[in-house]
Amino acid sequence: MVRRHLLHFARTTLLCLVLLTAPCPSADAAEDKTAEAQSVTGAKEFLGAKKYFKALKLLDTAIDKSPLSAPLHLWRGNAYWAVCDYRRAIKDFDTAIAQNSECADGYAHKAVCLARLGLYDEAVAEFRQAAKRTTGDNTVILLVARSLFENKEYKAAIDYLDHIRSSEAGAGTAGSGGYVKGSGEIAAGICLTAAQARAATGDLESAIEDCNRAISCSPNHYLAYVARARIYQKQGQFERAIADARKAQEINKSKFPLAHLIIGESMLARDKIGEAELEISLALQEGGNTPSGEAQHYRALIIERKGNILGGLQNRAAALQLGYVDPPPLTVVGREVLSPDKIAAAFASIVVSERFICYSDLDRQKVERYSRLAEGFATYTENNLCPLQGEYPAFLFILHDKAAEQHFLKDRMDFTMHVHGVFLTAKNSVVTYDGAGVGTFLHEIMHKFLYNLKAHDFWADEGIPSFFEKSYGYLYQANNQTNSQDGQQNMWLVTGFAESSSTLWSWLTHKTLKLSQIVTSAKYADPSNEDAQRLVALFINKHGKLKQFLDTSFSGARGKYKYFIEATFDKTLAELDPMFDEYLSQLQKNHSDISKLPAAAIFDSESDWKNFLNSHPAISRLNDAATGAAGKH
Repeated sequence: MVRRHLLHFARTTLLCLVLLTAPCPSADAAEDKTAEAQSVTGAKEFLGAKKYFKALKLLDTAIDKSPLSAPLHLWRGNAYWAVCDYRRAIKDFDTAIAQNSECADGYAHKAVCLARLGLYDEAVAEFRQAAKRTTGDNTVILLVARSLFENKEYKAAIDYLDHIRSSEAGAGTAGSGGYVKGSGEIAAGICLTAAQARAATGDLESAIEDCNRAISCSPNHYLAYVARARIYQKQGQFERAIADARKAQEINKSKFPLAHLIIGESMLARDKIGEAELEISLALQEGGNTPSGEAQHYRALIIERKGNILGGLQNRAAALQLGYVDPPPLTVVGREVLSPDKIAAAFASIVVSERFICYSDLDRQKVERYSRLAEGFATYTENNLCPLQGEYPAFLFILHDKAAEQHFLKDRMDFTMHVHGVFLTAKNSVVTYDGAGVGTFLHEIMHKFLYNLKAHDFWADEGIPSFFEKSYGYLYQANNQTNSQDGQQNMWLVTGFAESSSTLWSWLTHKTLKLSQIVTSAKYADPSNEDAQRLVALFINKHGKLKQFLDTSFSGARGKYKYFIEATFDKTLAELDPMFDEYLSQLQKNHSDISKLPAAAIFDSESDWKNFLNSHPAISRLNDAATGAAGKH
């Protein structure tokens, strides 16, 4: 079966496997094949390691030297495809095709990108072009065959695969039934596609043979067992259908309503009403928010068999409302290869950097600056605070305004809270909007940098990220020894500034805020007390222990203490309370300067930063009283 895209939130199919395919040969025999091959090999290694920025940089350099190389353009197209930059990928695939019109890979890969952009008819047309050309690449064979199948061109899919089987390029092993070379999941996917297409045309015996080939290629390919179970069910071989459905359940090891449905229908056909009722109920239960019309239909049959004719009619009506057709088609066609990307395809500006992929509906220049901000802050964090946590590259979504951000979060990310920005852990994504402010941007990215599954102080979940909401500095590139233009993006940053809020001054005036209470009452990922938790981070920073606190938290070394802040200071909360009181008293003394602080700002040059600093002397005065770390040149 076809794999989904590496970006868990984008349905880009077969990416991992595509990255291992061989490019089309270049039409220009005079090109430097050695350098070209080295560049392609290097790009494949980078892509396999998810180092997309390095892959693109390598391919850009190689294409500058060999602008007409079809393999280089094909692989740069694959790199853009890998990061869901479908528009740029299509341009490179077009160039590869222009240089080698027999390049089936170029047509197939371009077609997937067109499908991701929602250009269904154009994608099908390109897949048909790929089907006319010979390829020995299993992934391309699967993409083409699957696209024809998903477009319900069943005979065309069968003819294509039969042609592949008879051609020298596609001559395969006995295990794969001659469709493809070798075995494994891709080979199994090709055989399964053949089985499903033959089943749709009524050739059930040949379909079973292709299911057997799929299982031979990949014994744990559970969808092949499901397909074969459906065919056995159609043939009246219910024991075999039940056995295959149970085997699919065993392999899949997760909720699988279709398997329960097949077992339930087969049990009903054998007059095992109780067992059938249980399985159909499980199918409906596991279907959750996407109930099956077929399951409703068979529930109706069971209810009628038990003598409740009215209840059966109600369930039959529900089945019809869900689109049930009697008898149901043997092959259900779902779109994977031809499916649109409902997340990344909406963004025309995509910028890839070392640690982030930025998606936006802003102009590219603005997005590039957000990318530099994120990279500079990452370098600052690594140099001054802690190693970055989690998987990279991470994803940044920058919408043009708050309304667009809210719409995107709700409709595309299943997140309904109204926020200026958010880090979505499960999607490895930061979402915000242009105008939310650099403080919000740094706050949400710091959530990504600090995400910690180990035991930790809950106040720090929001306290540390919100610490950076009042930050000032500038971006610069750390010089590379060989080329100053290749230096790493860095950030000079001064931090440790309190917010001039009415809440803060109320706390300071009435002396009601205690560090021990903030720390002990904090809950996991709870932003409701963020203002107070931020003060704890400012307090730690004031004593020059922010890095030490993070080191202690990530190492888990809290010793005899219950909280990591206690271990950092080697003092109990009761001993820290007076120190915190003293810090709050200092804030009260600096009330005038704190009230004059501007919003967070990061500039593109040191000179702009110095001009800003001269305009806001309160920053320098307060910074003299703060021990916060600043990025080092």
